[in-house]
Amino acid sequence: MSDDTVIQGDYPRSVDSLSSPASQADSASLLYQQALVLHRQNRLDDAKSLYRQVLAIDPNHAGAWHFLGAVALIQNDLAKAREHIEQALVLCDTNPIYHNNHGVVLKTIGCLHEAKTAFEKAVTLHQEYADAWSNFGQILLLLKEEEQSIEHALTRALQIVPNHPDAISHLAELRHRQERHAECAELLVKILPRQPNDAGLLCRIAESHIAAKQYNQAINFLLRVSQLTPNHEEIQHWLGICYGETGEIAKAKPYFRKAATLPKGKTPWRWKHLWYCPVYFDNASLIDEYWQQLYHDLDEAIAENNIYEWQTLVYDGFTSSFHLPHHDKCCREVKEKFTQLFAPSFAQFKRPEPKSPHRRKIRVGFLVTPGHEGGFYRYTSDIIKRLDPNRFEAYLIYHDMSAKTFQSMTDFKHVTHLTFDWNFEASVAKIKNAECDIIYLWKVGADVWNFFLPMCRLAPIQFTSWGTHGTSGVRHIDYSLSYRLAEIDNAQEHYTESLYLMDEAPAFQPRMQLPHTFSREELGLPTRGAIYYCPHRLSKYHPDYDFYLKGILENDPEGRILLLLGETSPQAEKIKERMRRNIGNTLIKRMIFIPSQPPRRYNQLMAAATTILDSHIYSGGITAYDSMSYGVPSVTKVGPLLVQRYPYSSYRAMGIEDAPTATNRDEYVRAAVRVGTDSEYRRHLSSQILERGDLIFERPNVVSQFESFFENILEIF
Repeated sequence: MSDDTVIQGDYPRSVDSLSSPASQADSASLLYQQALVLHRQNRLDDAKSLYRQVLAIDPNHAGAWHFLGAVALIQNDLAKAREHIEQALVLCDTNPIYHNNHGVVLKTIGCLHEAKTAFEKAVTLHQEYADAWSNFGQILLLLKEEEQSIEHALTRALQIVPNHPDAISHLAELRHRQERHAECAELLVKILPRQPNDAGLLCRIAESHIAAKQYNQAINFLLRVSQLTPNHEEIQHWLGICYGETGEIAKAKPYFRKAATLPKGKTPWRWKHLWYCPVYFDNASLIDEYWQQLYHDLDEAIAENNIYEWQTLVYDGFTSSFHLPHHDKCCREVKEKFTQLFAPSFAQFKRPEPKSPHRRKIRVGFLVTPGHEGGFYRYTSDIIKRLDPNRFEAYLIYHDMSAKTFQSMTDFKHVTHLTFDWNFEASVAKIKNAECDIIYLWKVGADVWNFFLPMCRLAPIQFTSWGTHGTSGVRHIDYSLSYRLAEIDNAQEHYTESLYLMDEAPAFQPRMQLPHTFSREELGLPTRGAIYYCPHRLSKYHPDYDFYLKGILENDPEGRILLLLGETSPQAEKIKERMRRNIGNTLIKRMIFIPSQPPRRYNQLMAAATTILDSHIYSGGITAYDSMSYGVPSVTKVGPLLVQRYPYSSYRAMGIEDAPTATNRDEYVRAAVRVGTDSEYRRHLSSQILERGDLIFERPNVVSQFESFFENILEIF
């Protein structure tokens, strides 16, 4: 309760007290005014003494009872605060301030529904009472009531007092709950002039910027907190993270190292800069320099021979960067080094014996960690559903927060749902207790959970497949399941795991339904010329790719290139500027940069495109299947690595011999321009893709090949 509330409580005597003899009334009134002055000066004990003197003269003085309760609240004597304010309300039930402060007491002691009633009465009595509206909005927040009601209360407070700090803070909390993090940060900044050195407020602003992926803005506030608390390990740690996320690895490194050395720091933080890789590189030679430094630092970290607490590594440790496979390099060696760094901490976990000889059915676990449910469900749900229930038991293993995704699979009696939570040690025990013979880890190394879980040896046989996009580098994974048509002859050299090749792609891939189509004009696209669509994440825009795009624009004067660059970010702006330099100001006028799109719009743009342009270093996986569902061909450059061969393998499976594939830049440009400018060739490709789609979509043999794989590897074991 603020001093403002005290001042607002100085109501005329006709409101605050009942009648008494004139001399007593004058004496009580004088004492009451003196008490209010002391109260405003924060001389609470002196004010309390005078309030009691007022009540000795006039026991029915509502104002004295109220402010005696206010003092008790400030002094954290909640029982007395409630007793005194409720006595004031018995004497005077029409004062909105009494109801407001009654609500503050009730909220503080946890009586939230009663507090809501008190605040509601306050705003009913006084529609222009900003404090009460703010408190009313906060209590609705705490009770998790309708957002519209919360918004109304807090907006009303801000209409009355535009810079009301509490209302702004509560509205920021609402924006946080709505995951409107950038707006949350903007609101909190409005409070900052009142509390410029409030470390807690600065941290809230930084956290909101981090949640909004506005890392540069977060750094500014974290640096201010760091000046106030220079030896706070979490602040140093977060500065390392933010610099890492912006690609400034050299700046991140000292913050991680300092955080690790502070009393409450964590040893793995010392090397946490290894987790980060820039999205943007100005040229390919800088990528080579980054890799040289990465190898050097990994070797230095491994040489320390640290043994970490395995139970906490998912909270304190790290894995390899997701961006590494986008650099046109085989990642086996570097990923093995990450495993070498952490594997000794899991040495106590031994491979268990399979239970299948003692059971009639083979028990197979399918494990996915949070954030990766979409691809897992799309590629594997139909495999799980179609497993022969007479030969296999399926365990679907996922985090509690993913339950909604898998709700549709609860009706399959041969599928047991096993959920885990954020307690890593308990989750490991729970998964191991399921006694699966085989566990399929959808992705390995994409996050710390799916990197460290297999090191705990959850089952006798652990394998991964296309979800990992190549090798995991984790020696605890026994097999990588891949597609014969997608791998080169000596592909085993690319894998830490034993490579097991299927005659079908290891995914039951549904054919996507063509969305309601719109004309180019309706989609805001040029109506003439080819549309070359690049629906890529930022890390696929390798610096050399600029020159592939330049070649297409030079050879197709009417063509337009549509690039998905995601939300506005410093990295996206840097990529755009690099393209401008490399492609030239004239040609880049025929490049259309678009932000992230909702799924339906994304698919409509894909269906309207003339062709999809694969990145030359990392081809489309799900993207290729989507475009081929609509008969839209992908132009792809074929390399030796799996991630460079997804569309190529589909073309091989469909027997399309004149597919737009290439082995170098010149071939790629010619193939793209041919699709873009030769309408007859494009129609020919499209009709073949649509007619032969049964050779890549919804293949029933995929399930039988998985079943054979399970039986064969157990027999070998």
